Amino acid sequence: MARWLLLLCLLLAGCGADDPAGAPGPATSLLVTVDDDGRGPDAPKELRVRCDQGRVDDACEDVANMPPGAWEPVRPRQVCTDIFGGPETARVTGTLAGAHLTARFSRQNGCEIARWQLAAPLLDRVR
Repeated sequence: MARWLLLLCLLLAGCGADDPAGAPGPATSLLVTVDDDGRGPDAPKELRVRCDQGRVDDACEDVANMPPGAWEPVRPRQVCTDIFGGPETARVTGTLAGAHLTARFSRQNGCEIARWQLAAPLLDRVR
């Protein structure tokens, strides 16, 4: 009987009622920097995103909803369309669910524009 009670307690403790579905883990702390004119004279803008259990804002939901491929750089020999999407650059650094993260974004070709679009809900919050 005691074994069943212990099992029931463990199952209930693991249900995660305090952790909204899709929210990044408590160890998510990111600095999002967007430079609208690339290396131009305007200063980059920053947004700090901290996601704790019990406090989940819209930026945390944007992070949780980004597909994993958005964080991955374009492969070195990837064939991309030669389209210039603008001078904007962005960088996301910090920890994502406890893992170190550094991701750079630009709009210098079709592949980078596609990645930017995946991250757009988060990057657009900085502007």
